[in-house]
Amino acid sequence: MSLPDLAATPERIRPFYCGSQYGDWQDRNCLRCTKYNPDEFDGACEIDGALGMGYLTDGMVTAEIARRMGYREASPSELPEYTWPCPDRIPAPQPGSPEHP
Repeated sequence: MSLPDLAATPERIRPFYCGSQYGDWQDRNCLRCTKYNPDEFDGACEIDGALGMGYLTDGMVTAEIARRMGYREASPSELPEYTWPCPDRIPAPQPGSPEHP
């Protein structure tokens, strides 16, 4: 069953092995996205909210969230990748860039 097929089911997926992997993914994606609010989660990004709830509970997200964040399972011959780019990320100006004060 492919991941898009799973999105129609209530199946849940654990995208990260541990909280450190989640933190690395968040640093690469959420912290560099205009939807991210470090002071208060305001619901601008459902992926960030679902990952945060998963981090605080069972580490799982719905198949739909996994699909939206670009998750794919590694084949048995691959090392799992956990810092892939999020397709929903809207790049935010980074410190030191001309767009950032």
